[in-house]
Amino acid sequence: MTRIRVLFADDQFPYDEAERNTSVKAAILAEIGDKLRAKNLDPEFAFLEDFNWFQGLRQHLRERFEVLPARTFMEAKATLYERDNFDVAVIDLSWSGDAQIPSGQRHNVGIELLEILQEQNDKHRGYKPVLAFSQNFEKDPKLMSLVLDRGALPVPKAYSETGYQALSSAISYLAKVRPPGSTTEDPSVAAARVTRTGAIIIALITGILGLLGGISTAIISSNVPPPPVETP
Repeated sequence: MTRIRVLFADDQFPYDEAERNTSVKAAILAEIGDKLRAKNLDPEFAFLEDFNWFQGLRQHLRERFEVLPARTFMEAKATLYERDNFDVAVIDLSWSGDAQIPSGQRHNVGIELLEILQEQNDKHRGYKPVLAFSQNFEKDPKLMSLVLDRGALPVPKAYSETGYQALSSAISYLAKVRPPGSTTEDPSVAAARVTRTGAIIIALITGILGLLGGISTAIISSNVPPPPVETP
C-alpha cells in the first residue's frame, strides 16, 4: 500500500542535528521570550516542553506516513511548487523559530503559504489537501474562518497524545480526497469534497478537546472537598 506523503511545514519540527535545534531555540526565545516572561512563564522550560512534544509528534507521524519536513519559511514556500512530491500539506501559521524572517513579522506569516497552495490548487489538476496547524486558533476564533477561506482545514495544536491522534486522523481522512497513486481529480470536485468533510473533522477535533476539558474539570471538582455545613 502506498504511504501518504505529508509535507510538514513547521519551524519547530525537530532536526536530527542538535546544533540546528539550538539555533531554532535561540530564534524563538529572542522573538517571544519577553512575552512568555510577562505571563510568568519560564521561556527555557516552555521551549523544552514544546520540543519534547514535537519529538513525539515526529515519531508518531513517521510511523504512519512518509514525512517531508520543511523547517524554514522559504523551504516550505519552494516545496509547495513541487506538487508531485507530496499528497497532503500541513502548514504552521506562526514561524517564531525562523531567524530568516524579520523579527515582528513571523506571527501568522504561514497564511501566505496557504494562499500559494490555494492558487496552485486552482490552477492545476491533482488537488492537494492542506491543514493549517496552529495554537493560535484558541485566542483568535476568527482565524479559523480566515484559513478556511484560503482553502485550508484548521487543526488546533493540542500539546498532548490526543493532539497526535487528531492530526494524523485529519491527514488520513483528507488524503481520501485524492489517495496516493490515484488518477487526478478536477479541482472543483476535490474542493467541494474537502468543504463537505472539513466541518466533520473540525467538529470531531473540537469535540475531543472539549471532552478532555470537561473530564479535567470533573476530576478537579471531584477532588474539591464539600463546603462545611453551618450549624445554627
